[in-house]
Amino acid sequence: MKTIKSLTEAELSRLPKGWYWTKLENIANFKNGINFTKSQRGDIGILTLDVFNMYSKNIFPKLENLYRVNITPKEEYILKNGDILFVRSSVKREGVGWTTIFREIGEQVTFCGFIIRGRLVTSDVFPKYLAYHLRAASARKNIIDSSSQVTITNINQNSLGAIPVPLPPLPEQRAIVSKIELLFSELDNGIANLKLAQEQLKVYRQAVLKKAFEGELTRKWREQQTDLPDAGDLLEKIRKEKEEAAKVSGRRLSKVAPPTDTELAELPKLPAGWRWAGLGEIIDNIQAGKSIRCDERPPKLRAYPKSPAALNVIHAHAKCSIAR
Repeated sequence: MKTIKSLTEAELSRLPKGWYWTKLENIANFKNGINFTKSQRGDIGILTLDVFNMYSKNIFPKLENLYRVNITPKEEYILKNGDILFVRSSVKREGVGWTTIFREIGEQVTFCGFIIRGRLVTSDVFPKYLAYHLRAASARKNIIDSSSQVTITNINQNSLGAIPVPLPPLPEQRAIVSKIELLFSELDNGIANLKLAQEQLKVYRQAVLKKAFEGELTRKWREQQTDLPDAGDLLEKIRKEKEEAAKVSGRRLSKVAPPTDTELAELPKLPAGWRWAGLGEIIDNIQAGKSIRCDERPPKLRAYPKSPAALNVIHAHAKCSIAR
């Protein structure tokens, strides 16, 4: 299988007229972030952007919780408007190479060694266009496929530089970004409306249940019936059945008092033929679950490694134990 570096333009997707393929290394230069010791990090020094600031809901990093590093970095480590930032090292493979655009604030900001800064070398590339493209699924796949993984997943400047980028004319880049942001705004509004609808649905479900158990949902149905039994008769039948079952089992039947007049006065009014009842009047033998003591719990099975070498050691140890 060919790597991104070995792909030719003929093997990439066909582009509209006026567009062309290029590589990141042709439009940006790269710089790894600063390294520092734990003792240099604190409340004084230069604001520093870390990996956890990179994962935001938009194409800009989160700048609310930057920490400070007590060093004076060279000018090339100071971030500028439009700098493209990449996650250099990620615990999760899908996070490597994640891209944001830096926006200047009222103070200088640098970036840590787990981030790579890309700085455009041409004014013919709109930074937002590049950032949005590098968030697209096809570009993300190219970036992740170009990474390496040991304990954590890393990507280097050479691999980033080889990533192909479809480049339209600058006015079209701006038009594409405007369209993306318009559609994203509509999607965000749609998500907000969906969340509101879900909350309203919860309220509606509860309203339906409330009306159901106050008799409102079946009011017309009841008006068409002529021989509905009274709930008082049903409660009496249940009481007698519970007494008979208690006699057969020899179990003592707990007495449950019906709701008092004071309690009934605070409850919603019910349709004719309905009755309020205590839960114990219709359910028998209510019990709490058993609390399991430590000595009653089953022993935990020990998990052994499953590699052939490890299993051989375990088997050999077992044989020695038997021989002894």
